[in-house]
Amino acid sequence: MSKSFWAFTRNYHLGDQGLTNLLRQNVSRVFGQDSDMLNAQQRAIEANPDHEFYNLNIDIGGMWARRIIDAKAAAEQGRERAHPTALASVAASTRRTA
Repeated sequence: MSKSFWAFTRNYHLGDQGLTNLLRQNVSRVFGQDSDMLNAQQRAIEANPDHEFYNLNIDIGGMWARRIIDAKAAAEQGRERAHPTALASVAASTRRTA
């Protein structure tokens, strides 16, 4: 099983260890519910590195983050890759709803 990392912050009841424990348990449970799906999704991405997956509007933040990281990695490796700011037409094409 893979490890996940997450953070949860709050600016209220900072001295309440019981609340801290409750929040930790509940947030861990919620993330744990997604674990099987996220692992399956990661396997699909790794098995199909050149496949352009369909992105929903809700995925736009993650999609842009992946493209920025890919562009930076390509630049470091001397590969040709479109600069993230040149991908506006791709972003426009993702403005579909399911």
